[in-house]
Amino acid sequence: MFFSIIIPALNEEDYIGLLLDSIVKQDFPDYEVIVVNGLSQDNTSKIVSDFTGVKLLSSIKNNISHQRNLGGNIAKGKYLLFFDSDIVLPPGFLTSLYKQLVNHQNIDIYNSYLVPISDKKIDHFLYFFLYLIIKAALLVKPGFPGSFIGIKREIFDKIRGFDEKIIFGEDQEFTERAVKNGARPYLFYKPSLFVSVRRFNLQGRKTIIKIFLRYLINIFTKNYFTQPVFDYPFGAYTKKDAAQSRVSTKK
Repeated sequence: MFFSIIIPALNEEDYIGLLLDSIVKQDFPDYEVIVVNGLSQDNTSKIVSDFTGVKLLSSIKNNISHQRNLGGNIAKGKYLLFFDSDIVLPPGFLTSLYKQLVNHQNIDIYNSYLVPISDKKIDHFLYFFLYLIIKAALLVKPGFPGSFIGIKREIFDKIRGFDEKIIFGEDQEFTERAVKNGARPYLFYKPSLFVSVRRFNLQGRKTIIKIFLRYLINIFTKNYFTQPVFDYPFGAYTKKDAAQSRVSTKK
């Protein structure tokens, strides 16, 4: 098994199907998919169950790190790919990523450019700016956002997964700890991924910009939080945003 795709989910009935559909349509065969559902109160489990071959785990905690670790611990792949539920893979993504990793065996932990599913220029600017900052930070203090993180299985095991006590910045801390233990990081521009802007629509762009800035500060201060400091909910979505995602990714 080359890839194990692990997806933590909470109340994702309007998004999880989009992601899974984009995965099963990939032209790369050597992968498994593991969805770890939290205490969802919608049809997330039913939708996941409709996809043949997808493993569905149930978590007694609504904790994204705990859910990632549950999936990672049973995964069989050489490379673990952690996706948020509102990601969509473009055609050929897994094949392109496979070729990159085979040709560059020194890449241990990695992230890709995220293309927002939006017609707003400000959204594309913000994500491209985030990409540039993360790329520059690789030279100083690497930190990848959790929308997508890929890592070699052996490194994941070595560092014992995500720190479940951290509720903001857990993805960045995971990256830094991996690098401290010898992992070599890389940020891809291609292949890229689609990501929804549901948080922008739900919380407002000004609020998300503040969170982006907090994230960037974390890269340099290593200030992780074990208590809530932002209204940054796990499992936030609206049906309107999901409908926009379906339209935009088909363009």
